Amino acid sequence: MRWSKKIRQLLFEHCREIVAAADGLSNDVTYIAVSSLGPNVEVDEATGVVGICPSKIKPDWVTVPFQYAVNRVLPGLIFRIKRRSGGA
Repeated sequence: MRWSKKIRQLLFEHCREIVAAADGLSNDVTYIAVSSLGPNVEVDEATGVVGICPSKIKPDWVTVPFQYAVNRVLPGLIFRIKRRSGGA
């Protein structure tokens, strides 16, 4: 939940309306960072316009909010692999 708080703070600083709307809908809000485009935003050298090359689109974490919601409603449906503690 540490990341949720950081994302909420970032959104609150830049777009309070989103945080207010989420808080108005529920008292249990979890913020999850996703990217439908990935980190591949580029500046066209010829025009100086910011754009995205379609062949370089790599969505990041886009399924996580759905998986999180399913796990909240139906715990145990999505298996979770626990990391080993200690060394490898």
